Formats: sequence, C-alpha cells, structure tokens
Amino acid sequence: MSPEISELFNPNLIECVFKVNEFAFDAEKLKERMQQQLADNDIEVWTSSDCTGFNYDDSKNFNISILSHDIEQQVSSRYLFNCTYSSINRINHISKRLKIPLKHELTEMALIKMPEAFLDFSITVMCGPFFSIMPFPSKGLHTLSHVRYTPH
Repeated sequence: MSPEISELFNPNLIECVFKVNEFAFDAEKLKERMQQQLADNDIEVWTSSDCTGFNYDDSKNFNISILSHDIEQQVSSRYLFNCTYSSINRINHISKRLKIPLKHELTEMALIKMPEAFLDFSITVMCGPFFSIMPFPSKGLHTLSHVRYTPH
C-alpha cells in the first residue's frame, strides 16, 4: 500500500488497512440500458401502478389486476415476477400467499462532495461503529452511511 493511503488512518484507531479494487455502478446508465433492452424486445413496462390482486388459472396463466392512473385493468400472463423492493409482502397478502419473513427498515444515506484528494477512494470501516463512503457516479458524489445513523 502506498504511504499516502496508510497515512490517512490513525493506527491507534484503525488496526489494519487493505487496498482493494471496488466497483460502483451508475444507476442512471443501468436504468437507461435496461429500458432500451426492454423496448428492443417489445416488453411492456408499467410504472406508477399497483397490483391489486392476481390468481393462477387452469391454463397456467396469471390473471393480474392492475390499478394504473385510477384505471383498473386486467392482464393475463404466463409469468409473473414480483420485483418490488419493500412491498413484496403487500402483494403476497393481497393474493393470500405466505408472507416472506423480511425485516423492513427505512434508511437514509447522505450524499457528500469529497475533497479532490479523495475522489478515487472508497472507505469502509468494518469494526466498531461501521461506516462507509462510496462513489455515487450518477450524481458525481459519494454516499456516507453509518451503522447507527443510516437506519431510521
């Protein structure tokens, strides 16, 4: 490790420093790429919509009720993917499926502007009051998270 990096950390507080290659993805570029691939394959995407129920019929199709912009619509599909993040059990409950035992936690990470000397760094302290500073490429900033302060 170069002396400049190890000098950033107080050896009385940080026992060991490892230099590794870590990668961050640009969420905006990933979103644009996925939207293009979906459009290229004629896959219909509904956003700002709620699944109000579904059932599985004898012909092995899902019959899905969707509320989109105050209009209730029925859709039939061979496949159904529940790609929700925090509402996965809401849809399971509506359709009388077993709930998945997940812990839901609201979190908030600060976006910060790093000093020039730190733009190419990510920092994670693993023991004690864990914290992390990671790049957030789509905004040209970094996220700051802390084990005690990130969860609400």
